This record gives sequence, C-alpha cells and structure tokens, in this order.
Amino acid sequence: MLEEFDPINSALSYRQSNPSVLDVVAVKSSLEVYAKVGGVSKLREKSVALTQFLQDLLTNSKYYIPQSSTSNSKFGFKILTPLNPAERGCQLSIMFQPHFDEKDKNVMERVNAYLHDHAIICDERRPDVIRLAPLPLYNTFEETFIAVQRLFEALDNISKEYM
Repeated sequence: MLEEFDPINSALSYRQSNPSVLDVVAVKSSLEVYAKVGGVSKLREKSVALTQFLQDLLTNSKYYIPQSSTSNSKFGFKILTPLNPAERGCQLSIMFQPHFDEKDKNVMERVNAYLHDHAIICDERRPDVIRLAPLPLYNTFEETFIAVQRLFEALDNISKEYM
C-alpha cells in the first residue's frame, strides 16, 4: 500500500466504502418511523388532508381576502400558497394586511406574538407573512383547529382598532 494519498480525479472520488454507525442508526430509526405510520404515501395522504383542513378553516374566515383581490388596505389575510394541493406541500403562507412599518402596529407582528404567547409554533417572514405547516408525522386535526382558533382570536383583538 502506498504511503501517499492518490485521489481519483473524477466523481468516483466521492464514494464512501462504509457509512458511519451513527448515520446508519439514524437512517434505520427514520425508516422504522415511516414503517410504523404506514409509509410515505400514508404520510402524504394525511399531509394533504391536514393542509386542506387548515385551508378550509382559513378561507371560511371573515378575515380571509381572496387571492384575486387587489386590495392592500383591507384588514385581514390572503393565502399566498397555491390553493391546489397538487401545487404545494404542507405549508401555507399567510400574508396579513394592512402593512405598517411600526412593529407595534404591524398586523403580522402582532398575530405572530399572540400565537407565540399561546404556544403556536409558526414561521414569520417579514414584513407581513406567517407560514403555518401542519406536519403529518405528529400534528393532529385538533391541533390544527386550535392553531387557527388562536389566529382568529389574535385578529379579533387587533380588528377592534380597525372597525
């Protein structure tokens, strides 16, 4: 055996002869979880149903503003994510309006703070978007319903200033 490293000058140099034990254990554990829930197709089925449930709750809200609306001053929210389940994953991007530069007046900032205070984990995208993603591996329909109710509570509280 040579005492010098002699690399292969192609993509073959990225081959690995033996994966580490920790990597194999992690893969094995994740495959066991997928098997336990019925496989990826079952997870996708639940994902589509959960996200559709979330979308239905949101679009039936008095605060929902259709995607086709050009109004930026009306109080409420639009769903930016495609409404067709075949064109999206499990996450919905919700844009709140009207926009205010002042953080203490900004609708998204205030809704996000309310959700955070009520243990709802979501992702904010400044200046006006919150992303909600019911994850099929561990979120339930009940949890999704509760998250939307908290979002509506936040909007109810804020709307008193606009009405």
